[in-house]
Amino acid sequence: METTPLPSNHSSAMILGLVIMLLVLEEINTELGTTPNLKHIVIGRCYNYITLISAGSRYDCEGIWREFEEAVVRRTPCSVRMKDYQRMFRATPQTLPCDKLLFWSKTRDLVHSYSAITRHFWTLEDTLVGYMFNDLIWCGKEERDRGFNFSACPEWSKCVNHPVYSLWKQASQNFAEAACGNITVILNGSITNAFNRKSMFGGVELDGLNPRMVNHVNIKVVTNLEGPYILLESTSILYQFVAIGYGLSRASKSQEEVNLSPTVLMRVLHRGIYCGLDQNPPIQRLPLDLHR
Repeated sequence: METTPLPSNHSSAMILGLVIMLLVLEEINTELGTTPNLKHIVIGRCYNYITLISAGSRYDCEGIWREFEEAVVRRTPCSVRMKDYQRMFRATPQTLPCDKLLFWSKTRDLVHSYSAITRHFWTLEDTLVGYMFNDLIWCGKEERDRGFNFSACPEWSKCVNHPVYSLWKQASQNFAEAACGNITVILNGSITNAFNRKSMFGGVELDGLNPRMVNHVNIKVVTNLEGPYILLESTSILYQFVAIGYGLSRASKSQEEVNLSPTVLMRVLHRGIYCGLDQNPPIQRLPLDLHR
């Protein structure tokens, strides 16, 4: 019996639909489980860092991986604590430059583009550990010592001791504790909670700053070109920063005076650290994101 072939457009649609479905499934698996080829990526980034980015640095890339792997796979996915990474961090000591550290919250893409263009600032992702593990996902299996789980990892919100969160929290704390001289903070002025005490900056890095080492904090509030620009939130950021972080002792201007100016430079003394707030600074504007 002779069969009637399907119309070519119908066949094309079926093939296209199948391809899209496979791509979606692959993306979901990548997002939920440990990043494929994690070992090769991490070790490769380490060698790239010590060869091209920080030439002359001496690190045992294979040894760093072994310490990292041991910290993760010997524990269940939700029981990897900050201190479990201590041996890995001891294998990656790094002296950071004064007057160049750049902190951020909800401005990830802009900050890294700004840092790459100016070549002056250092972000956490410019350190060895930050560079090695940036944008990667990992977790061990429920059965200890059974390797990484490439099928599914828990979300950060479901774990107090998430393996990814614990590493970044420790890295952020180390980064803040190493800050010296003048530092810069770039916050997102297009959201209602630009300074979030629960963010990595507000909850970890801010508390890690050492008043005996940090002289001045320059806070820059940036907005999307298309808006919105939330003036009240932006102008109160400095007060939140000081009051929540260290306790306000003296301000050079009142908040009413601040609200009158579109670009504000303030100096506030708290525990020996001066803070300056610069709204709408003249840096290259790129679409802001809501990471971290």
